[in-house]
Amino acid sequence: MTVINAVGRSSVSKHTNPDNQGLVQAILSVLSRLALLIGPLIGSSLFTHKKILAIILSGSQILELILVFLDFNKLKVNPSKG
Repeated sequence: MTVINAVGRSSVSKHTNPDNQGLVQAILSVLSRLALLIGPLIGSSLFTHKKILAIILSGSQILELILVFLDFNKLKVNPSKG
């Protein structure tokens, strides 16, 4: 989760206006904290339905992998442009 969080934050800060980066990072922090609070509640209720839980977890991992591949070229550092 830490790698995904770091990649997401770096991607967002790269594509955000410098004047709004503090606000955007604060919103990301709030959403992350909400996910940490709500996630276990949803996960524990889905645990009784293991097939649905497996489908949701697999789908979210595949979606994250696709998004990282799509955004990978934007994340590369090009020292010649610096």
